[in-house]
Amino acid sequence: MNKGFTLAEILITLGIVGIVAAITLPTIIMNYKRIVWVNQLKANYTILTNGFSQMANSEGATSLAESDTFRSLSGAGCGTDPQYSEARCSKFFNNFKKFFKGDLQIAENYQYSTEILNPSNKKNYSGNIFIMPNGAIIFNYYFFPIGYSTAVNNQGHFYIDTNGYKGPNVFGRDIFYFGVILDPPYIVPGGSKLCKETTCVDFPYWKECRGCCKKDDYAPMGFMHNTSCAGRIIDEGWKMDY
Repeated sequence: MNKGFTLAEILITLGIVGIVAAITLPTIIMNYKRIVWVNQLKANYTILTNGFSQMANSEGATSLAESDTFRSLSGAGCGTDPQYSEARCSKFFNNFKKFFKGDLQIAENYQYSTEILNPSNKKNYSGNIFIMPNGAIIFNYYFFPIGYSTAVNNQGHFYIDTNGYKGPNVFGRDIFYFGVILDPPYIVPGGSKLCKETTCVDFPYWKECRGCCKKDDYAPMGFMHNTSCAGRIIDEGWKMDY
């Protein structure tokens, strides 16, 4: 008696396996990507926190307000463009780039295209960027002189693409917003309660807004809602569950 499978049974089994794989594989791949993106955010968050801490404690300083780096700022502050190329900002940027696990490299007149969680909404940037030793990109940054901003403890902000030139270049996936304050923890993730209370006064606290870090419910503020994702990820124990 032949106890083997027939060709028809084998084909049916393979068909079922293929259907199951087609259903589950995209979810498995997406979950893996989320883990990678979170780990990249965590690694860069550590580098950035340490960098600003070293800056705040350099040459006898005890806060960013006393650091040579921020004391060198003048006027309205220094940012991506056109202030970067102004002579008054050169000392600030030359000092700033030394504190992040090796000198930051600079790419000038860089064109950068990003998306929010809904891919139909794009935002383009141009100007000068910092490239970190690990390849991450700091862009659309601005830093204020001590006492310039009317917001409490606000010394500036920046965006970071945690995997640099590699995609997807999407806010809430590999791109995140951070504010800069004078005292520890020095940088605050967009969407966090501390960010809302200090440097991110125009950005929502992710727990208090309807569309923060949600793929299908972002419409009220669009781009700004997706800047809240770092706060959500950290508050939820370094998870990207959206």
